[in-house]
Amino acid sequence: MKEWFGGDEAVPILAGSLAAFALFFSSFLAFLIAPDNNVRVVVLLVLGGSVAAIAGGIGVTVGNVRRDRR
Repeated sequence: MKEWFGGDEAVPILAGSLAAFALFFSSFLAFLIAPDNNVRVVVLLVLGGSVAAIAGGIGVTVGNVRRDRR
């Protein structure tokens, strides 16, 4: 299955994306139960960073797969 995702070099990227998804999910739950707007602003910043990390990990993984198939 590793080969499908781009080989050994993709494993840390996928692990980082999975960690970023966990951060996104927990931050989203924190946003829903946040007591005031100041906390929500900080949580939104964390959400934005985790979305960027997920998108970057997916982009690099797709790039690795396309490069390896050529």
